[in-house]
Amino acid sequence: MLIILEGTNQSIVSRQTQLLKESLIGGPREVVTYNYTFPDNYESEELSPQALLILKLGQMELSTKDIMGDVYAGKYVIVDRYIFSVIAEQAAKGFKYAKSMRFLQRDRGLFPLGADMVFHLDTPTDDVFLKKVRKQYRQISKHRTFFRSWFNINATKKEEKVTAMMAKAVMARTLR
Repeated sequence: MLIILEGTNQSIVSRQTQLLKESLIGGPREVVTYNYTFPDNYESEELSPQALLILKLGQMELSTKDIMGDVYAGKYVIVDRYIFSVIAEQAAKGFKYAKSMRFLQRDRGLFPLGADMVFHLDTPTDDVFLKKVRKQYRQISKHRTFFRSWFNINATKKEEKVTAMMAKAVMARTLR
């Protein structure tokens, strides 16, 4: 099962990835995680949003076979940010959302697996850029090409409650 955690607050997403993994260990499936945080030097002013999109997606492609293998082996695969964060961030920088989606649909082999579940850990922000990213996440949630279920979760709640909500949704999906 491919489970993706997304959100504008990197530390909350990373922490919840770890907590969700811990809550699922000992359950019916093995749990593995992948992390797609990128070095700050990727955010160079010299690269266009389109170039950054291609660069980041190319780096993700390197582990696509590993992810697919883990999913096909029946594991819970939890990914700390995936294609959705790249699309949201680059769209917020001016690369058109629709163009990103066309690019991904054209090269479907890059991401052959749709996510079973995406948890968007939503946090309010005063930062102008992050507000744009949040808006893009809302747009992505309406586009069902690369995921089956999208959950918007208020990540300002106690972290134990956020983890419990995600774990409950994962177990409900597992038991189907």
